[in-house]
Amino acid sequence: MVEKTTKTVKVPESKAEEWEAYVEDNAEVDSISHLIRLSVQKEISGAYDVDTRRSDDDSAGASGEILTHLRKIETAIDDVETRVAAIEGVKSAEANYDIQKATFNTLPEPPEGEVFEVPEPGASKDSSEQHIAQKHPPDFAVTPDEIARQLGAETADIEEALTHLRETTGQVRRVSGGPENRTYYWRKGR
Repeated sequence: MVEKTTKTVKVPESKAEEWEAYVEDNAEVDSISHLIRLSVQKEISGAYDVDTRRSDDDSAGASGEILTHLRKIETAIDDVETRVAAIEGVKSAEANYDIQKATFNTLPEPPEGEVFEVPEPGASKDSSEQHIAQKHPPDFAVTPDEIARQLGAETADIEEALTHLRETTGQVRRVSGGPENRTYYWRKGR
């Protein structure tokens, strides 16, 4: 007969209660002593991987911490992206304003004493005024290409600025025609 010895294991009361509850809920284990013997045997035989078990025990807390830090980083990145987008929006608005302002300041006014009013499409206006304006704009008005070269900007940006200025200020006039059938712009005289 095999000689037996008793080993005492001291654990906190809460751990002892946890073991007792496990024994009650699991038919494979007869008693706390049986649970301890099974656990020790699994440990010795390598059925438990100590490193894996330790990392599992530590990983729950570590994973939570890592997740918290990742969420903080993600929130910070979102804040930075929002700020960058706002700054880019302001820069874009300033650039649009600057190009519109420069375009408006580049536009010539018609010569003193001469009024060149061009009726908007569909408006009834004396055709002789339109004819005069169409005949003389190359003498005093400019094309979007000319403004773009003068400002060192893209023609498409100048055309967009001119369209915006015409629609919002009512101070910019245009006429298409002339010998080369080009569109000319000028600023309404004072």
